Order: sequence, then C-alpha cells, then structure tokens
Amino acid sequence: EETKEGFRKELEEAASRGLTTVATRVDWDALRAYMLLDREGRMPLRLAFATEFGAYSPQTDVLFRRMNLAPGFGSPWLWMSGATTGTVEYGSGPANGDACIHGKYSHEAAETFPNWKEMPWGESGDCRMTSGPNAKVLRDFFINAARSGWNISNIHINGDKGLDDYMDLLEEIERDHGVEVAKLRFSSDHCGYISQQQAERAKRLGITFSCTPSAFMNGERGTVGAYTVVYDRERAADAYSPFRRLARSGMKPSAHCEGHQDWDFLCMEHMMTRKDQTTGAVWGPQQTIDRREALYTFTRWAAWHVWKENEIGSIEVGKWADLVVIDKDFLTLPPEEFSEINTLLTVAGGKITYSQPAFAASAGLPVVGFQAPPDWWVRRPRRSADAGM
Repeated sequence: EETKEGFRKELEEAASRGLTTVATRVDWDALRAYMLLDREGRMPLRLAFATEFGAYSPQTDVLFRRMNLAPGFGSPWLWMSGATTGTVEYGSGPANGDACIHGKYSHEAAETFPNWKEMPWGESGDCRMTSGPNAKVLRDFFINAARSGWNISNIHINGDKGLDDYMDLLEEIERDHGVEVAKLRFSSDHCGYISQQQAERAKRLGITFSCTPSAFMNGERGTVGAYTVVYDRERAADAYSPFRRLARSGMKPSAHCEGHQDWDFLCMEHMMTRKDQTTGAVWGPQQTIDRREALYTFTRWAAWHVWKENEIGSIEVGKWADLVVIDKDFLTLPPEEFSEINTLLTVAGGKITYSQPAFAASAGLPVVGFQAPPDWWVRRPRRSADAGM
C-alpha cells in the first residue's frame, strides 16, 4: 500500500514514452504493489513479470513441482512470464569487468574501464554457473524449472562464455532429463555478445532474446568497446546486439531499452543505424535492421517474448486495444531522425494512459499521465517532449 503510488508513477513514465506493455523481474514486495494497482484498475500499462520466488534457493525441486503456474497466468494487466534468478553473472556487463567471457580482461585498459584494474570477479569475470559457491544451486534452479515445465525469463547475460554456459546447461537438460527446451521459450536479456554459431545454437534451443543497443550512446566505453579490447573491433561490433542476425533467422528479438529517461525511438534509431552518438562511428553495419523490423522489436516480437502474441503486438480484431500516436511519419522519416519522434497519445486497453498537452487540446482530450520536463529524455538531439506541436 505504501509503495504502490511510486510504482504507478514509474509505469506512467513508461507510458509517456509510448509503451503499453513492459517486462521485468519482481520481488514479492513489488509484486504486491502491482497487484493492488491491478485490483483497483489503476495500472497505466501492462506488466509481464518474472518471479524471483525460487532464486538461489536450495529447494527449487520442491518449489517448482508445487507451484503449478504457466506463463501468461494473471490478468490482462499483470501476468507472469516465468521465473528468474535475475542473472547468470553479476549483471553490469564487460565494461564493468563482471560479464563471464572466454577471453580475459586487461589491466592495461583500466583507464577506460576502471574495474579492470582490480578485477574483483577475476580476469574472465563472474562465471557463476560453472564456478563458485552458488554454481550448483544456480544450475539446479534451471534444471528443476525445466523439469517441472517452467520457463526462465528476464535473465541477464552479457558475457559470451555466460551465454555458452547457459546453452550448455539447456542442452544437458534436453539430454539428461528428456525436456523439450525449445517449447519453454527460455530467454536471455541484453545480447552483449552473440556470434553466428551461438545464434544457431540458441535458435535450436528456442531461446528468445531481448537486446540492448544502448552501448551506441558511447561505444568505446560500453559493452561493444569492452569486447573490442578483449577481442577485436570487427568481432565485437558484429556480435553486440546483432539484431539482423537474430531477425533474419526468424528468432524475433525484442527491444530492451530500460533506462528511466531513455527515449524508445532513439533505441529504434540505434537498431537501424548502429551509429555511435559520441564518435559518429558505425558499429557493425551488417547488423542493422529496417524500420519494420525495428517496430516489431517493440510490438509483434515483443508480444511473443512475453507470451501474449495472441492478445497484443498488432492492431487487429480480437486483440486488446493498445496503440500509440506519434508526430512523425514512421514510414518515411530517415532512420537517423527517429530520436526526434514524439509521443502524442498512448492508449492501453482502450483507455488513455498518456496524452501530450497540445495534442490533447487540439483533439478535445484530457491531459493524462507523466508530463516530462523539457530536458528529461536522453535522446539526440535533446528536445522537449512537446517539440513539433
């Protein structure tokens, strides 16, 4: 009761970015707050959540067998997408020195990546699935989930070895426990490094990816820059958030643009251009996607990622009434100008969850939702949310 209004404001901010559904992991306290909002009919958008109820518990065999829930369980505004431990490594990424990698972090790059000086997680990062005190508990979590028909969602993986360790375990589950893993849609978030060979393995295993292109804000100091130091620039640029590799192989990658002040249309711009906002360099142009595919990462493919492909993701008869109105022509606007798109109206379930004041006045609609100050959103160029009206 005490925290629900804070969570509601957080969701209102997301609605003002033009989002109608978000996915995240939650602990019990957060889930109770969302449940209260849902019960009161006050959810500003839809939320697919991954439960952390069994994370790092030594009793996951019992927990998963006794919790008979399936992805999609819940209401139209709040449903479960699976279970999660949150991550298979510390979670910040190779720039922080914690992503589990096949290579080694270098002390010589500590000026750019300060954590590489002390290497608190070791020279290859936090490889907790195969070493350390929690390795067995973590592996048992995935094994017992799969054996009981649960899927894993909202799991953060930025390391190339971390992804291989994850897929090694899923293949072990298939081999030793007779589980058809591909039917469970195990997921992986961030896409810090996915080679062609890894993508082919992931497709066979039915893994769904949500990819983060935010390193293109300042690539040299982000994930792609870190992998450039560990391996080389060409290899790093090709493997970081490789949207085309995943999309053209039919894997339906979804957008992972999670910062509170991140502008989602800038996220789309990054997918289509892969242009570094700091240096102007283009990272891996062979991994760009077109505007239709970029749109699908937020709509059709994202709906698949949260187990609601029959209810959301497109505007058609029989689906829930979710839509967004923008102030530019999506079909003709140059990709490098997508960050200039503004949200005018967000509608979820037929109700207005955000309206831009000038647009609302011109259309005779109420002003609804989070009204950002002019310099709130991080996008290029920096403009007011009211620009163009």
